[in-house]
Amino acid sequence: MISYPNKLLSTEEKVQLIDKGHINSCQDCLMIFWSNEPLYTPLNEIDPNAINFKRLSSMSVNYLFCKKHKFRSFTSQDDVKYIIVKDKETYTKIKFTHDGQSIKSVNQDCFVFKDDLIIFGIRIKDFTSITDSYPFDKKGNYPDDLKQVEHKNSFSLDLIHDPNLSNVFHAEVNLFGNHAHSENKEGKMVRIKGHLTDKMISKKKKRHLSSIISKVKNRIIQQKSIFIVKEHHLLEFK
Repeated sequence: MISYPNKLLSTEEKVQLIDKGHINSCQDCLMIFWSNEPLYTPLNEIDPNAINFKRLSSMSVNYLFCKKHKFRSFTSQDDVKYIIVKDKETYTKIKFTHDGQSIKSVNQDCFVFKDDLIIFGIRIKDFTSITDSYPFDKKGNYPDDLKQVEHKNSFSLDLIHDPNLSNVFHAEVNLFGNHAHSENKEGKMVRIKGHLTDKMISKKKKRHLSSIISKVKNRIIQQKSIFIVKEHHLLEFK
């Protein structure tokens, strides 16, 4: 019987590893996530659609530390194969902030280990360095209301450490943009929330998100930055 790994249970000491190791600025540490099957383009390259782009603004990933860090052994590609299936409100929805919240274990009937999942990785710096302008139409042109504007909207990506009770190495992608709207009249760089799957999403926000997703996807394709994490990749990180 497989037990839930103790190393994934959040404590203040483990949380501090992210900050002490400057993980988000490391050139080689990875963000990893899973899919049920490998996805390839017609050119036999990894399809970036392995990423759930529809939820780009709050996509969940895990850290995978590289060999530069003494605490490399704390993380593994298998970490994301432990899937919470019951009591999610307790195990995954509560943000961990202090040791008073720490749990000793995850109940055996509340998780499954899916060994057949395909694990994908991207170097954090390759992902968070993606930035560009938006929005544009299907032909790659700016819409009429932006053609005469010198300062086009720009977006950026960040990876935020977001530990929960059962996964200390969980992180969340945050998307930022500077288009003006009712809550951001000055056009400051603020977080863009919402997903393309939201039923109540406005046409304007959908246009913005679609444009940003297209640019992010194209950059990943150009840089060939996404790959399947296999044993021979992990040798670089040990």
